[in-house]
Amino acid sequence: MKKIYFYISLVIMLLASSCTSALKSFDRKDYDTSVGIIIDKIAKNRKVKDQDIKLLEEAYIRAVEKDKTKIQQLKSSNYQGQNWIEIFNLYSSMMKRQDAIMRISPIYLTDGNVYTPETYDFIPAREEAREGAAEYHYLIAKDLLNSGLRSKARDAYNHLDCIFYYYKDYKDAQNLLAIAKDKGTAHILMSVDKNPQLFLPKDFEYELFNYNYGSALNNNWVKVYTNANDRNQYDFAVRLILSESYISPEKIKESSYIDEKEIEDGWKYVYDSRGNVMKDSLGNDIKVPKYTKISARVVEVQMNRSAAVRGTVDFYDFNRRRNVKQEVAQGEAVFNHYYATYSGNRNALTEESKKKVSNSPAPFPSDADMILLATNELKKQFRNIFSANSRLFNND
Repeated sequence: MKKIYFYISLVIMLLASSCTSALKSFDRKDYDTSVGIIIDKIAKNRKVKDQDIKLLEEAYIRAVEKDKTKIQQLKSSNYQGQNWIEIFNLYSSMMKRQDAIMRISPIYLTDGNVYTPETYDFIPAREEAREGAAEYHYLIAKDLLNSGLRSKARDAYNHLDCIFYYYKDYKDAQNLLAIAKDKGTAHILMSVDKNPQLFLPKDFEYELFNYNYGSALNNNWVKVYTNANDRNQYDFAVRLILSESYISPEKIKESSYIDEKEIEDGWKYVYDSRGNVMKDSLGNDIKVPKYTKISARVVEVQMNRSAAVRGTVDFYDFNRRRNVKQEVAQGEAVFNHYYATYSGNRNALTEESKKKVSNSPAPFPSDADMILLATNELKKQFRNIFSANSRLFNND
């Protein structure tokens, strides 16, 4: 029984709370929120107080009038084209609110009367606003496309994309969207110029180009081409100019040191000054450990070889007809291998020396392997240089 009273009290508190919230929203002239709170309350509990229904009636009337007044102001404004967007949103909101209240109708008062909200046919006015909003975006986009500027074409694309919120198919918006995408994109021709005497891996250019530079920049307005015949006109050219490569000779450096240690090697008697074996307190002969010095020679071998491929990255702006940036590009590869050998007694080796001699000799990388490693680093640096200078592609 106590549980039943508890649940009844809880429901009463929630209903009272919702009514208070609706009234507070009404006092703040937030009529939409007030209407929404009471509609939710009615939807959950058909038995509501007359004061709730009266508040709903008044809030609904004021919400409609508030929206109508705002629409009239927008229509009389000098920015009517742009205002069609807000007008469309207002009519959409009014239709949504009207549908919500009609879903809970009829609403009965305690005296048996029925509250029936006034309904409106918003569809013609909303369609007018839909057309006005789409036309606004369409005309702005066409005007932006005529500017010839890449940044304006990107703005045009955004306006055209907004049209599809109102219509799936509107005039030639789809065709204009493709034009805006092309005009707004920085079309970049990428190439490699190299000294013919350079020794490079045969797939170097393929791997350099086989990379999604637009995705790496997280920029849908950049498109890279590697064939000059792919289109008639480009905005930028990015050239990797390779001028020289270098491979050092194989270098071996040796050094050595001696590890020495004294180890226990049996025992010996202790003699007194007369040459007699000394005795302990129990009469036993006194013996002490005998130590022997052992040693090992450690030869350390340091193997070293390096390679580098050097050049520059040039950024050329076709509209300005000049280079706008040049950066040095260099890929380096270094082979370092260390090992050690020893001769003598292994037990003489320190722990550090044991670690050194555990390494085995290794062959030097070939010239081809060294250049491959260097060009792999060069590719990484080229991509970093490309990304770091991506702001250049935003210029008109």
